[in-house]
Amino acid sequence: MTIVSQTNGLPAEFAVFPVTPEDQKMLVEQVIQTIESTLKHHPGFVSGSVIRSRDRLRVTSYIQWVDQASYVVTQPITNFEPSDVHLFEIFDAEPKNSELHLTTEMDGLINFSIFKMKQPEN
Repeated sequence: MTIVSQTNGLPAEFAVFPVTPEDQKMLVEQVIQTIESTLKHHPGFVSGSVIRSRDRLRVTSYIQWVDQASYVVTQPITNFEPSDVHLFEIFDAEPKNSELHLTTEMDGLINFSIFKMKQPEN
């Protein structure tokens, strides 16, 4: 189970894949396969979650690593638009010291965060 928490100190990779509604299921399966066959065997891998948008226009992978040095993309997803990939660190949370447990049994909507960049080109 993936635990999203400010206190665990784990860097996390967000990869957001744009997709057409009719291809979303196939992309979800490819991302899961990449995690299962490659990423989870890489040193420093902690956990991986795949999230599909309810509008069926995006698939997001959330991969946690032990440290930034372990952050390596080992197998790209093919046949779809390139993902928008970034490595993030949680620096604030409300309520303080809260944890989000990502599981397949979750029901409802998730808002990970709102990201604003001072220099979007970077």
